[in-house]
Amino acid sequence: MANETTQQLVQDGASIALLSMLGGPIMAVPSAVKFLGNAYKRWREARESNPSSVEDPGQITATALEGSDALPAVQVTAAPAPAAHDGVAYEQPTQDDPDVARRAEEIAQLPDHGTDIDNWLRAEVEVTIARRAAEISSSKSNVSLADGQRQAALELEIAQRAQEIADSSEARDDLTNWVRAEREVLTRPRAYEIAHTADSGTADENWLRAELEVATVQRVRDLLNKGETGSEDELWARAEHEAPIVVRAERLAREHPANTDDENWAIAKREVYG
Repeated sequence: MANETTQQLVQDGASIALLSMLGGPIMAVPSAVKFLGNAYKRWREARESNPSSVEDPGQITATALEGSDALPAVQVTAAPAPAAHDGVAYEQPTQDDPDVARRAEEIAQLPDHGTDIDNWLRAEVEVTIARRAAEISSSKSNVSLADGQRQAALELEIAQRAQEIADSSEARDDLTNWVRAEREVLTRPRAYEIAHTADSGTADENWLRAELEVATVQRVRDLLNKGETGSEDELWARAEHEAPIVVRAERLAREHPANTDDENWAIAKREVYG
């Protein structure tokens, strides 16, 4: 069947497989965006009285996320109780949080440490990821702590990118910003995975293939969320067909903001399929 290749690629791609764990975009990311926004605001306020820091919050968060695979070693005294809705437990650590204080002291001993302000923000992000990972793994019986760690780090990375998009001239509504951020964040590791397979192409070809794979999974999720009926094979085939249109229509929306979504979809459909 036409969708077998895509489904197998999804199964083989660890980065795309995480989409099934991320679930709908409504719950997790707004909470994660709020967490980062509050953390960055307090960091900037602290920096005003101590301007010696040379990093910005995005760089500090990126450092924490890059090392997220090692974060199970971050000790937390307790994880929040499982939330009523997935992703609402991105609670801001208090300024005297003992877990954050302990981790900030550990970071201060690392070669890539920053100022006290920088170390504290990085510790906040790392401890928050560790707590979120514990929450995820305790609320989903089939999710390990390591997988929860990866999901939590992805949520924050996507939230960070969504906030960057929201602050740019290409900003749209929150949901559109999230979906774009999710695709960009997940396309990068998937393109890397493809580059290390036997049928790897050029860097551009690998990126395009990865982007369409991620867009296909996103489209399946979108169709399911809209209550579309049909067999699993039918939904996958439809999503695989529509994914290139989705990607092109979103680019048209950024290039021609005066166009309606329907106009961009029609133009993209003609460009993709004639």
